[in-house]
Order: sequence, then C-alpha cells, then structure tokens
Amino acid sequence: MPHAKLDNKERFRVPRAVREALDLHAGDSVAYTVVDGELRLRKAIDPYAELGPVARAVEREFAEHPERFHPLETVAAEMGITQAEIDAVEPEPGLDE
Repeated sequence: MPHAKLDNKERFRVPRAVREALDLHAGDSVAYTVVDGELRLRKAIDPYAELGPVARAVEREFAEHPERFHPLETVAAEMGITQAEIDAVEPEPGLDE
C-alpha cells in the first residue's frame, strides 16, 4: 500500500498518482473525512463555481449580517404581493428552466 510521511509541520504531500486519479490541480480544494480510522479524500465541488464572485459576496454578507436578509414571505407582504400572484407568473424560457 502506498504511503506518505508527515513532515516536521505534520503535513503530508498527496502523491502524483492520487492527484491524477482525483483530477486535483494547484488551487483546487479537497473535501475529507475520517471513517473508521481511514482518511477519505476527494476533490471538493464548489457550488458557486459557475455563479462567480457575486454569489460568494452574498454568502459572505449573509454569514456576517443575516439580519439584513428577509424571507420571501416578508418581502412579498411588504410589497403587497400575494403567493397566488407569484404562482401565476409564467416562467421565462431559457431563464427558469
């Protein structure tokens, strides 16, 4: 079984064969967990990869100031919009698919 040795800072290098098998490249994130004494490692999937920096900024803002965000029901009530009116809106082709 292949192995890696911890360095003096208690880190180890992921061998090239493992990086290639997991399609890992410089800058990628990894997800890991320990199950029954074994380290399980996989390439992390970034849920915001296609949404860009705006989504990350919103996520950061929500984490820091959740009081600034309001549920749909609150906003709709403040605007005088009913759920029936929201439900009646036709989806836009290519946008709401």
